[in-house]
Amino acid sequence: SELTGYDAFASRVPVRRAPGLLVRTPPTEPHLFARHILYTADEGHLHIRPTPDGGLLVGADDTDGLMGEERDESAMREGAKRLLTRVYQYLPGLAQRHPMPELIEASQLKLGIRPVPQDSLPILGRMPGATGLHVAVTHSGITLAPRIGELIADGIQLGKAPDDLGPFSFDRFQSGPTNS
Repeated sequence: SELTGYDAFASRVPVRRAPGLLVRTPPTEPHLFARHILYTADEGHLHIRPTPDGGLLVGADDTDGLMGEERDESAMREGAKRLLTRVYQYLPGLAQRHPMPELIEASQLKLGIRPVPQDSLPILGRMPGATGLHVAVTHSGITLAPRIGELIADGIQLGKAPDDLGPFSFDRFQSGPTNS
């Protein structure tokens, strides 16, 4: 219910709250440092993407784990420092033009609370017992959204969920989803 504000929903959609830190650097020259989304394969899973104004949006799974649900400026600044130190490894020109203390001061530090499925798999499809309600909850929404949208739209139009959604439907929760 904390995610949706509706108590009955909490027992039907097993999700947990996941705080996440995003650092948005100020605009520089357009496309100076990154033109594509960069996602590292290391254990921290750093992600960097350009913003339309020429800045960068940066986050990582490991620094997300350091954040609590309350906005703690000290923890956010420490997380931002860790993130930007790693970004400098991939984009050394950024470090040369924008040293750390000034870049942190000029950046926006955002804390978001994301719903993440309890079993880490997406929850996709029709909500049992709720006519016309379809659910899409996933940690990888930005990369999967176009395909998820197509599949759910196909299911709505055809009146039957596509086979590709089967492993991610509510059917995997044996006696219905719980909030355990």
